[in-house]
Amino acid sequence: MSIKLKNITIDYGNFLAVNDLSVNINKGELVSLLGPSGCGKTTALNAIAGLINTTSGQILFDGVDVTHKTPQQRNIGLVFQSYALYSHMSVFKNIAYPLYHSKDFKKELARDNFKYKNRLKDLKQTKSYELIIKQQNDFLNDLKSFLKLTNNNIKLLETEFLKKHKDSIISYTDQLFINYENSEVLKNHLVSYLYDKLKIKFNEIESVIESTILKKYKLLLTHKLDVRFQGTIGYYSWLNEKNVKDNKKHLAELIKTSKISKKQIRKEQKKVSAELDIFTASSTENGYDNYINSKNLITNSFIENEVAELEKEINDYFDKVLLKTKEPIIKNNKIENSISNISKKINAFKVSYLSKHEKLIVKYIKSISNKFPNEIQIKDNLINYLFNISKIEFNSVQEKLNELIFENMQSFVNSCDKDEFTQLINYYPLNVNAYLEVSESSNELLKINNELQKNTDFDTLNDNEHYKNYVSEKEQLTELLLSEFVVKLENFISETFDKLPILVNNELSKNSIKIDISELESEIRKNIFSKKRKIRSLVLEAAKQVEIETQLNKKPSELSGGQQQRVAIARAVVKKPSILLMDEPLSNLDAKLRLTTREWIKKFQQKVGITTVFVTHDQEEAMSISDSIFVMNKGVLQQGGTPLEIYNKPKNKFVANFIGTPNINFIDVKVKKSIFELPSGEEMTIKNLKIEKENWTLGIRPERISISGTKGKIFIGEGEVSLVEQLGKQNHIKVRLNKELEITLILEPHEWNNLKNSSVLKLYARKEDLYLFDTNTNLVEVKYA
Repeated sequence: MSIKLKNITIDYGNFLAVNDLSVNINKGELVSLLGPSGCGKTTALNAIAGLINTTSGQILFDGVDVTHKTPQQRNIGLVFQSYALYSHMSVFKNIAYPLYHSKDFKKELARDNFKYKNRLKDLKQTKSYELIIKQQNDFLNDLKSFLKLTNNNIKLLETEFLKKHKDSIISYTDQLFINYENSEVLKNHLVSYLYDKLKIKFNEIESVIESTILKKYKLLLTHKLDVRFQGTIGYYSWLNEKNVKDNKKHLAELIKTSKISKKQIRKEQKKVSAELDIFTASSTENGYDNYINSKNLITNSFIENEVAELEKEINDYFDKVLLKTKEPIIKNNKIENSISNISKKINAFKVSYLSKHEKLIVKYIKSISNKFPNEIQIKDNLINYLFNISKIEFNSVQEKLNELIFENMQSFVNSCDKDEFTQLINYYPLNVNAYLEVSESSNELLKINNELQKNTDFDTLNDNEHYKNYVSEKEQLTELLLSEFVVKLENFISETFDKLPILVNNELSKNSIKIDISELESEIRKNIFSKKRKIRSLVLEAAKQVEIETQLNKKPSELSGGQQQRVAIARAVVKKPSILLMDEPLSNLDAKLRLTTREWIKKFQQKVGITTVFVTHDQEEAMSISDSIFVMNKGVLQQGGTPLEIYNKPKNKFVANFIGTPNINFIDVKVKKSIFELPSGEEMTIKNLKIEKENWTLGIRPERISISGTKGKIFIGEGEVSLVEQLGKQNHIKVRLNKELEITLILEPHEWNNLKNSSVLKLYARKEDLYLFDTNTNLVEVKYA
């Protein structure tokens, strides 16, 4: 879960604890609030936790305003400096304590139990048949893959949606504030507000997509589903419906937060200019109406293209699922194949029968063509008329064959013993008509012939000589074909149904293998928990994560400081909070234990992936474990960034001095006409920056100072060694350049051993390792001539 602090101020009347603090923390980051005692870091942490009220500003979790919500409503885990363990309880009960009072835990437990009870019910309905279990699992895994892919696509769509709007927001805000001074803060707040509005819009789009999926689930449930699909689709339909309701609640919270932000911007705009009115859409001066039009065009285009494409993918998937639910458990079973083979034989006979009759008709028409040499239409109509008669005659043959198939099929089905498997997979019920070739209706053919008779003069059929010859040949042909093929077809039908029982028995034996599902049931039952067993499972899981699973029966007083700290962390994470807040958790540990525990915290946070805010005054601690650091002093944020960014580019003297061990060296210099003098007397000229006369400060980190004056280095100065701290892996050397200036540098042991008889050292550094701070103590990035 992401955290955003917007202009948080905490004023206790007699002093300002936190002043206008704005911080962005990304989901899954470990962030340190760093500073000396009294800087406001713990106060800021308590505000995030909801333990103290803010004077002004907003606290947002994933874009939702939680400023006035209780700690219980924020889903956080909190680790205090003092651990705050219950001394009369065992370690187990200390860790389990939050679960006994968590409504979310109970809801999640009920949801998970419903899921696995549903899965167990599905498994039992398979009656232990391996084929059905496999198809059930295949469908479940396919649906899970689809939902995972769809969720990933939605995330990609959100990124693309915000990216498409970026230019219009930048263009609008740049143009809006071009003539206003001191408007940077208001501009940043407006940009943040506009992005939040876009996130609300995308949340609405996402809700529409989720609702589309829900409709598809409900449509599937209106069909008769067998054991492979019913339970899975029913559960995911229920889960999706719950998600749709949760999304609506989240959307309402986002809208509420957006309205609060808008009110704050309206107040802030008056501080910039009394004439400024950002949200007046009718005003052409501020361009807000143009921005809204641009936003709507981009959004509508996005919905019509990118979103529509995803919705099409969803529709296509569920169309395939619908077809899949209609597929029999045993595809192309022996009964279906047998009926299909008979149908192919009948169809082949039909093609042969009609083809030979057509040739006879064409021959007859040629014999009488001298009666209408130029009447092509009459010839065609006569051919169609006679051919339709042949089709009608064949239909009567096919009807008899179909009746034979139905009789055999009925006899076969009646003679079979319906066992558990055949009834479960709906094996014997079969729509025979679906497998038989559908002939043209005889009634339709008669209607066509009646129309042909009305529109065409068929007097030529009264020519007894030719017509009698045609009829005679036709009767002979029909008799020949029927005697040759029908008997064979009837025999083929009988033989097919004679063989069918053996084929079916073999197929059923092959596919109706039962397996022992006790192991599968046991695995599923392991995930169905009573409240007591679930608490025990979660406590053991948390204890393993913090490596104290062997200490659960002890009292806190029997543990070391490091172990007590781990118990406190386990208690904070056991209910799986979205955010973990840690208030100087290592301050009560000895130096060695602090080192090992901070390493463990870093590994733990990376493994769990929880958003973590870590308060500390120890800069080495913060540097070693943090993804980002926010340095505070006297309630004010001094600098935020990655550890290396803050170390390499400190924003001001305070940050430069606070970060780094040993402390940075500061040398006061007088800059005249962009030139200042080093203690060595060497002059440095600043390029592209005109400075007439100012007192600035030069900063050099101890590890950047060298005693070797190689090429490219400048001479800082020389002086006597005043102090040597031998720390084993390195030596901290202090060199006094003059009465008021002492410089610290770091030397490797072998370097010092070569020089320890020398009391005077010359100091050098690279130009790029020098920091310059102006009269306001802010870092000035310069280049030297």
